Amino acid sequence: MIYCGIDPGKKGAISLITDVGAFGVWDMPLHDNGEIDVIELAKILKKRPNIVYIEKAQAMPKQGVSSTFNYGKGYGKVLGLLELLGLPFEEIRPTVWKKAMGLSKMPKAESVKLAGQLFHGADLKTKRGRLLDGRAEALLLAEYCCRYCDPKAFTHTVEHKPIICYR
Repeated sequence: MIYCGIDPGKKGAISLITDVGAFGVWDMPLHDNGEIDVIELAKILKKRPNIVYIEKAQAMPKQGVSSTFNYGKGYGKVLGLLELLGLPFEEIRPTVWKKAMGLSKMPKAESVKLAGQLFHGADLKTKRGRLLDGRAEALLLAEYCCRYCDPKAFTHTVEHKPIICYR
Protein backbone atom coordinates (compact mmCIF):
# COMPACT_ATOMS: atom_id res chain seq x y z
CA MET A 1 0.00 0.00 0.00
CA ILE A 2 1.08 3.58 -0.64
CA TYR A 3 -0.13 6.26 1.77
CA CYS A 4 0.03 9.96 0.98
CA GLY A 5 0.06 12.92 3.36
CA ILE A 6 -0.40 16.48 2.11
CA ASP A 7 0.30 19.67 4.05
CA PRO A 8 -1.41 21.98 1.55
CA GLY A 9 0.16 25.37 2.27
CA LYS A 10 2.74 27.19 0.14
CA LYS A 11 5.37 26.01 2.62
CA GLY A 12 3.69 22.62 2.73
CA ALA A 13 4.74 19.32 1.26
CA ILE A 14 3.60 16.00 -0.13
CA SER A 15 4.80 12.67 1.21
CA LEU A 16 4.37 9.08 0.14
CA ILE A 17 5.11 6.16 2.43
CA THR A 18 4.69 2.46 1.88
CA ASP A 19 3.69 -0.25 4.29
CA VAL A 20 7.19 -1.70 3.89
CA GLY A 21 8.90 1.50 5.02
CA ALA A 22 10.02 3.32 1.87
CA PHE A 23 9.18 7.02 1.76
CA GLY A 24 9.52 10.14 -0.33
CA VAL A 25 8.83 13.78 0.45
CA TRP A 26 8.51 16.79 -1.86
CA ASP A 27 8.04 20.48 -1.16
CA MET A 28 4.74 21.81 -2.48
CA PRO A 29 5.51 22.67 -6.13
CA LEU A 30 4.95 26.36 -6.81
CA HIS A 31 4.95 28.63 -9.83
CA ASP A 32 7.16 31.74 -9.78
CA ASN A 33 4.14 33.76 -8.61
CA GLY A 34 3.79 31.52 -5.53
CA GLU A 35 0.68 29.64 -6.66
CA ILE A 36 0.54 25.85 -6.46
CA ASP A 37 1.75 24.18 -9.66
CA VAL A 38 -0.88 21.47 -10.18
CA ILE A 39 0.95 19.98 -13.18
CA GLU A 40 4.03 19.23 -11.07
CA LEU A 41 1.83 18.06 -8.19
CA ALA A 42 0.05 15.68 -10.59
CA LYS A 43 3.42 14.18 -11.57
CA ILE A 44 4.06 13.33 -7.91
CA LEU A 45 0.56 11.95 -7.37
CA LYS A 46 0.76 9.78 -10.50
CA LYS A 47 2.66 7.36 -8.27
CA ARG A 48 -0.93 6.35 -7.41
CA PRO A 49 -1.23 6.33 -3.64
CA ASN A 50 -3.99 4.05 -2.36
CA ILE A 51 -5.28 6.76 -0.02
CA VAL A 52 -4.48 10.45 0.48
CA TYR A 53 -4.88 12.31 3.76
CA ILE A 54 -4.84 16.07 3.33
CA GLU A 55 -4.77 18.48 6.24
CA LYS A 56 -8.16 20.22 6.30
CA ALA A 57 -7.98 23.92 5.50
CA GLN A 58 -8.98 26.37 8.19
CA ALA A 59 -8.59 30.08 8.72
CA MET A 60 -5.83 31.00 11.15
CA PRO A 61 -6.17 33.69 13.81
CA LYS A 62 -4.62 37.01 12.74
CA GLN A 63 -4.33 35.81 9.13
CA GLY A 64 -5.27 38.52 6.65
CA VAL A 65 -8.24 38.27 4.30
CA SER A 66 -6.04 38.13 1.19
CA SER A 67 -3.77 35.39 2.54
CA THR A 68 -6.79 33.39 3.75
CA PHE A 69 -8.32 33.65 0.27
CA ASN A 70 -5.05 32.60 -1.42
CA TYR A 71 -4.66 29.65 0.95
CA GLY A 72 -8.22 28.52 0.19
CA LYS A 73 -7.59 28.92 -3.53
CA GLY A 74 -4.51 26.68 -3.34
CA TYR A 75 -6.36 24.16 -1.17
CA GLY A 76 -9.16 24.04 -3.73
CA LYS A 77 -6.65 23.37 -6.51
CA VAL A 78 -5.24 20.39 -4.60
CA LEU A 79 -8.72 18.98 -3.88
CA GLY A 80 -9.71 19.44 -7.54
CA LEU A 81 -6.60 17.58 -8.68
CA LEU A 82 -7.28 14.70 -6.28
CA GLU A 83 -10.81 14.45 -7.70
CA LEU A 84 -9.56 14.66 -11.29
CA LEU A 85 -7.00 11.89 -10.72
CA GLY A 86 -9.65 9.73 -9.04
CA LEU A 87 -7.60 9.35 -5.87
CA PRO A 88 -9.48 8.48 -2.69
CA PHE A 89 -8.83 11.14 -0.07
CA GLU A 90 -9.88 12.30 3.36
CA GLU A 91 -9.65 15.78 4.82
CA ILE A 92 -8.22 15.50 8.33
CA ARG A 93 -8.34 18.26 10.92
CA PRO A 94 -4.88 19.08 12.29
CA THR A 95 -6.10 18.57 15.86
CA VAL A 96 -7.19 14.99 15.06
CA TRP A 97 -3.99 13.66 13.52
CA LYS A 98 -1.71 15.63 15.85
CA LYS A 99 -3.51 14.25 18.91
CA ALA A 100 -3.15 10.69 17.58
CA MET A 101 0.57 11.27 16.98
CA GLY A 102 1.12 12.77 20.45
CA LEU A 103 1.60 16.32 19.19
CA SER A 104 -1.44 18.14 20.64
CA LYS A 105 -0.68 21.83 21.19
CA MET A 106 3.02 21.20 20.54
CA PRO A 107 5.19 23.61 18.54
CA LYS A 108 6.06 22.66 14.98
CA ALA A 109 9.61 21.89 16.11
CA GLU A 110 8.20 18.82 17.87
CA SER A 111 6.69 17.63 14.58
CA VAL A 112 10.12 17.95 12.97
CA LYS A 113 11.72 16.04 15.85
CA LEU A 114 9.20 13.18 15.67
CA ALA A 115 9.41 12.97 11.88
CA GLY A 116 13.19 12.81 12.15
CA GLN A 117 12.90 9.90 14.58
CA LEU A 118 10.45 7.99 12.40
CA PHE A 119 11.91 8.83 9.00
CA HIS A 120 15.68 8.51 9.19
CA GLY A 121 17.32 10.30 6.29
CA ALA A 122 14.47 12.74 5.70
CA ASP A 123 15.83 16.21 4.94
CA LEU A 124 13.91 18.33 7.47
CA LYS A 125 16.20 21.37 7.77
CA THR A 126 17.59 23.90 5.33
CA LYS A 127 21.34 24.36 4.99
CA ARG A 128 21.02 27.31 7.37
CA GLY A 129 19.13 25.23 9.93
CA ARG A 130 15.56 26.46 9.36
CA LEU A 131 13.06 23.72 10.14
CA LEU A 132 11.08 22.39 7.19
CA ASP A 133 7.94 21.68 9.16
CA GLY A 134 5.83 21.29 6.01
CA ARG A 135 7.84 18.21 5.07
CA ALA A 136 7.72 16.89 8.63
CA GLU A 137 3.96 17.32 8.91
CA ALA A 138 3.31 15.75 5.49
CA LEU A 139 5.34 12.70 6.57
CA LEU A 140 3.53 12.49 9.90
CA LEU A 141 0.15 12.84 8.22
CA ALA A 142 1.02 9.93 5.90
CA GLU A 143 2.18 7.93 8.94
CA TYR A 144 -1.13 8.69 10.68
CA CYS A 145 -2.91 7.57 7.50
CA CYS A 146 -0.94 4.30 7.50
CA ARG A 147 -1.74 3.64 11.16
CA TYR A 148 -5.41 4.54 10.80
CA CYS A 149 -5.95 2.58 7.57
CA ASP A 150 -3.86 -0.40 8.70
CA PRO A 151 -4.26 -1.06 12.45
CA LYS A 152 -1.48 -3.69 12.20
CA ALA A 153 0.89 -0.74 11.79
CA PHE A 154 0.45 -0.07 15.52
CA THR A 155 1.61 -3.58 16.41
CA HIS A 156 4.89 -3.55 14.53
CA THR A 157 7.61 -1.04 13.85
CA VAL A 158 8.55 -0.42 10.26
CA GLU A 159 11.95 1.12 9.66
CA HIS A 160 11.35 3.89 7.15
CA LYS A 161 14.00 4.23 4.44
CA PRO A 162 14.20 7.19 2.08
CA ILE A 163 13.61 6.59 -1.59
CA ILE A 164 13.15 10.19 -2.72
CA CYS A 165 13.65 13.52 -1.00
CA TYR A 166 13.42 16.55 -3.27
CA ARG A 167 13.58 20.29 -2.66
